[in-house]
Amino acid sequence: MSEVELKSKIINKLAEISDINLLEELHSILNLENNSDFIELNKEQQEKIELAQKQYLNGKFLTNEQAEKDIKKCLE
Repeated sequence: MSEVELKSKIINKLAEISDINLLEELHSILNLENNSDFIELNKEQQEKIELAQKQYLNGKFLTNEQAEKDIKKCLE
């Protein structure tokens, strides 16, 4: 497949997408080629990171050892 054909297929597929979250993610991926040293997070991603940080600071996490024990129990 030629470069032109591939670009055309991608453009056509993009035109069919109506999911704004997916479009934002694709936009972020395409912007990575701008050689930026960081990735922009959307609001939902930022909120999830903040929640995880709060959980960690409040001791609400499993050690790797505890997680492995829990997994073994589930698999028995």
